[in-house]
Amino acid sequence: MKLKLFLLLCLIPLLGACAKYKARPLRNLSTLPVQGTNKVTFAAEAFGKGKSKTYLERNVIKRGYIPVQIAIKNESKDKLVFSKSNISLKAENIEDVINNVSFDPMERGIAYGIPGILLAFNIPLIIAAVVDPVWAVKANEKLLSDYLKKSLSDSLIMPNSTLEGLIFVAVSNFTNRLKVVLVKEGSKEEIVCEASL
Repeated sequence: MKLKLFLLLCLIPLLGACAKYKARPLRNLSTLPVQGTNKVTFAAEAFGKGKSKTYLERNVIKRGYIPVQIAIKNESKDKLVFSKSNISLKAENIEDVINNVSFDPMERGIAYGIPGILLAFNIPLIIAAVVDPVWAVKANEKLLSDYLKKSLSDSLIMPNSTLEGLIFVAVSNFTNRLKVVLVKEGSKEEIVCEASL
């Protein structure tokens, strides 16, 4: 009985360290009018370490990416074309970002398993070596879904709607000025949105 209680008490701290992912929605940015039009408003904000951990459950900056939240509100009668190629900061491929920040289930299993074997078959570590990789796969599925949902892609911004989401910029390519060029559908007329980050 005492051995079972001891093993249970040893498992509790390990379970807190196991892989998990909890999605949190982005907060809405307050947009400001774009120069030259009062029908399109724009805002952008670069995340620091704290916001990265709050909204992405990871310090993605440590992994080489700065998340930039962009909000564009279209209150005009025109459809506006948003393209990631018309952003002054190069947006990294979201799949590459996800692969870089996801848990590695095998690595996590080995990290618990080897000490479990070396420490005279430490049962709590061996259990964690089996359970944690399964939890890592589930956490990665949630991370994938959340990052794809939050990530901006080329879009048509309909009248009276808002486009809001993230791009991920490599730390080496980041500057504190952002310019987004929108194009009115069916014409070549551009709306230039600018912000300091």
